[in-house]
Amino acid sequence: MPLPTDDIVAIQQLIARYAFALDSGDEATLLEIFTEDAVCWTGPAGTERVGVEGIRAMAQGTVVGRMWHFIANVVIDGDGDQATAKAYLQMVRELGREPMIGRYDLTLVRQDGHWRIKRRDVDGVPRLRREQQA
Repeated sequence: MPLPTDDIVAIQQLIARYAFALDSGDEATLLEIFTEDAVCWTGPAGTERVGVEGIRAMAQGTVVGRMWHFIANVVIDGDGDQATAKAYLQMVRELGREPMIGRYDLTLVRQDGHWRIKRRDVDGVPRLRREQQA
Protein backbone atom coordinates (compact mmCIF):
# COMPACT_ATOMS: atom_id res chain seq x y z
CA MET A 1 0.00 0.00 0.00
CA PRO A 2 1.49 3.38 -0.98
CA LEU A 3 2.17 6.06 1.59
CA PRO A 4 -0.82 8.17 2.59
CA THR A 5 -0.80 11.89 1.81
CA ASP A 6 -0.12 12.79 5.47
CA ASP A 7 3.14 10.82 5.37
CA ILE A 8 4.19 12.38 2.08
CA VAL A 9 3.60 15.87 3.47
CA ALA A 10 5.48 14.99 6.68
CA ILE A 11 8.47 13.79 4.64
CA GLN A 12 8.40 16.93 2.46
CA GLN A 13 8.41 19.05 5.62
CA LEU A 14 11.29 17.00 7.05
CA ILE A 15 13.35 17.61 3.90
CA ALA A 16 12.62 21.36 4.07
CA ARG A 17 13.55 21.47 7.77
CA TYR A 18 16.79 19.67 6.89
CA ALA A 19 17.72 22.41 4.40
CA PHE A 20 17.01 25.23 6.85
CA ALA A 21 18.78 23.45 9.72
CA LEU A 22 21.87 22.73 7.63
CA ASP A 23 22.08 26.30 6.29
CA SER A 24 21.79 27.77 9.79
CA GLY A 25 24.03 25.22 11.51
CA ASP A 26 21.12 24.14 13.74
CA GLU A 27 22.70 21.06 15.29
CA ALA A 28 19.73 20.21 17.54
CA THR A 29 17.29 20.09 14.62
CA LEU A 30 19.69 18.08 12.45
CA LEU A 31 20.07 15.52 15.24
CA GLU A 32 16.26 15.20 15.37
CA ILE A 33 15.97 14.81 11.60
CA PHE A 34 18.43 11.91 11.28
CA THR A 35 18.41 8.47 12.90
CA GLU A 36 21.18 7.85 15.42
CA ASP A 37 22.95 5.55 12.96
CA ALA A 38 22.40 7.72 9.88
CA VAL A 39 24.90 7.79 7.03
CA CYS A 40 25.47 10.98 5.03
CA TRP A 41 27.48 10.40 1.87
CA THR A 42 28.54 13.31 -0.32
CA GLY A 43 30.01 12.74 -3.74
CA PRO A 44 31.83 12.83 -5.99
CA ALA A 45 34.70 12.82 -3.49
CA GLY A 46 32.92 10.23 -1.37
CA THR A 47 32.91 12.04 1.98
CA GLU A 48 30.93 10.03 4.53
CA ARG A 49 29.60 11.11 7.93
CA VAL A 50 28.15 8.43 10.18
CA GLY A 51 25.93 8.55 13.26
CA VAL A 52 25.33 11.29 15.78
CA GLU A 53 28.94 12.48 15.77
CA GLY A 54 29.00 12.67 11.99
CA ILE A 55 25.79 14.71 11.91
CA ARG A 56 27.15 16.97 14.66
CA ALA A 57 30.35 17.52 12.66
CA MET A 58 28.28 18.35 9.57
CA ALA A 59 26.34 20.99 11.56
CA GLN A 60 29.46 22.44 13.13
CA GLY A 61 31.21 22.60 9.75
CA THR A 62 28.48 24.76 8.24
CA VAL A 63 29.38 28.35 7.47
CA VAL A 64 26.18 29.82 8.89
CA GLY A 65 24.51 32.39 6.70
CA ARG A 66 26.87 31.64 3.83
CA MET A 67 24.95 28.96 1.94
CA TRP A 68 21.37 28.36 0.94
CA HIS A 69 19.89 25.03 -0.17
CA PHE A 70 16.99 24.91 -2.61
CA ILE A 71 15.42 21.45 -2.96
CA ALA A 72 12.97 20.71 -5.77
CA ASN A 73 11.16 17.97 -7.69
CA VAL A 74 10.85 15.80 -4.60
CA VAL A 75 9.56 12.31 -5.42
CA ILE A 76 8.61 10.13 -2.45
CA ASP A 77 7.86 6.41 -2.55
CA GLY A 78 7.30 4.00 0.26
CA ASP A 79 5.13 1.66 2.21
CA GLY A 80 4.44 1.46 5.93
CA ASP A 81 7.40 2.74 7.96
CA GLN A 82 9.93 2.80 5.08
CA ALA A 83 10.30 5.41 2.35
CA THR A 84 12.69 6.76 -0.24
CA ALA A 85 12.90 10.25 -1.65
CA LYS A 86 14.84 11.72 -4.50
CA ALA A 87 15.14 15.39 -5.29
CA TYR A 88 17.23 17.92 -7.11
CA LEU A 89 19.43 20.31 -5.18
CA GLN A 90 20.80 23.74 -5.85
CA MET A 91 23.06 25.27 -3.25
CA VAL A 92 24.09 28.90 -3.55
CA ARG A 93 27.17 29.79 -1.56
CA GLU A 94 28.87 32.96 -0.42
CA LEU A 95 30.10 35.42 -3.02
CA GLY A 96 33.03 34.22 -5.02
CA ARG A 97 32.13 30.52 -4.86
CA GLU A 98 30.27 28.77 -7.61
CA PRO A 99 26.84 27.33 -6.88
CA MET A 100 26.39 23.59 -6.63
CA ILE A 101 23.72 21.52 -8.28
CA GLY A 102 23.06 17.88 -7.63
CA ARG A 103 20.67 15.20 -6.55
CA TYR A 104 19.60 13.85 -3.19
CA ASP A 105 18.74 10.20 -2.65
CA LEU A 106 17.25 9.63 0.79
CA THR A 107 16.24 6.56 2.75
CA LEU A 108 13.72 7.35 5.47
CA VAL A 109 12.20 5.40 8.34
CA ARG A 110 9.44 6.11 10.78
CA GLN A 111 10.69 5.98 14.39
CA ASP A 112 8.49 6.69 17.39
CA GLY A 113 5.81 8.08 15.08
CA HIS A 114 8.17 10.52 13.30
CA TRP A 115 9.91 10.30 9.95
CA ARG A 116 13.72 10.40 10.09
CA ILE A 117 16.48 10.27 7.47
CA LYS A 118 18.48 7.04 7.74
CA ARG A 119 20.70 7.63 4.73
CA ARG A 120 21.39 10.77 2.71
CA ASP A 121 23.38 10.51 -0.49
CA VAL A 122 24.07 13.67 -2.45
CA ASP A 123 25.92 13.65 -5.73
CA GLY A 124 26.74 17.20 -6.65
CA VAL A 125 28.36 19.22 -9.34
CA PRO A 126 30.94 20.95 -9.94
CA ARG A 127 31.43 17.39 -11.25
CA LEU A 128 30.24 18.71 -14.63
CA ARG A 129 33.39 20.80 -14.95
CA ARG A 130 35.61 17.79 -14.28
CA GLU A 131 33.73 15.71 -16.86
CA GLN A 132 34.14 18.44 -19.46
CA GLN A 133 37.90 18.52 -18.87
CA ALA A 134 38.29 14.75 -19.34
